[in-house]
Amino acid sequence: MFSTKLVTGWLASAGKIRGKKGMMMAKSTLIIRPQPDADRDVLWLQRYGVPALASPVMRGTALVHDLPDPAGYDGVIFTSRHAVDAIRQSPKAAAWMMKPAFVVGTATAAAARDAGFSRLITGNGGGAGLIAPIRQAGALFSASFGVATGRLVWPSAVDISFDMAAALPDFDVERVPVYQMVAAAGFTPAITNALDGQKIAAVIAMSPRSIQLFRAAIAAAGQDAALGYHRRPTANRTYHSASWQNQSNHLPDRAI
Repeated sequence: MFSTKLVTGWLASAGKIRGKKGMMMAKSTLIIRPQPDADRDVLWLQRYGVPALASPVMRGTALVHDLPDPAGYDGVIFTSRHAVDAIRQSPKAAAWMMKPAFVVGTATAAAARDAGFSRLITGNGGGAGLIAPIRQAGALFSASFGVATGRLVWPSAVDISFDMAAALPDFDVERVPVYQMVAAAGFTPAITNALDGQKIAAVIAMSPRSIQLFRAAIAAAGQDAALGYHRRPTANRTYHSASWQNQSNHLPDRAI
């Protein structure tokens, strides 16, 4: 997730600005991550007294796919819960669930555990955070799990921000696109009103594509001014990972 003290502390202060008569006015943080993460983050922020709104810019859709025979693989890489759903619905799901699973973050780990996976290795920080755990576990597979090492299947999205196969050239990683994140509908009236009223203090996103889609939605709604209206240089910020720093460089300075 995020650093509680860093994010909630900044958002709590940024979410309170003075109106024309000097009165403190509450502002909200906009979560543009897909569901159910968006609602989860809203609840998390609200527990710390930070007003938040969910407005996902993407939604997941399943793709027709052909997963390989699990007998020929030593483990599974999960970088999202959508991928877990694809394995869960596979005719050979039981065989896949006997394999070790490398998962990004606690939410994906929980989804994998609920699906039936019991041997989980969890990383942090996106796909890049799984590289070290995979390498470390690879050396221990034979002793710990009684299996060979090297062959992993990676059920993924069509559009990826980090290439697990390229990052693990010494492993045989087979990528199988099993879902696609497509643009969601435009802003709801509640979000449009918040933008119109300049009541958004910050935006939280987790991928380069989400920022691209957010920018497109802002432009389509004629809300470009909502990203840079506030006089304080730190009033509007987008919290993001280093993997898509360049994408945020194209937003107005006061929106970063």
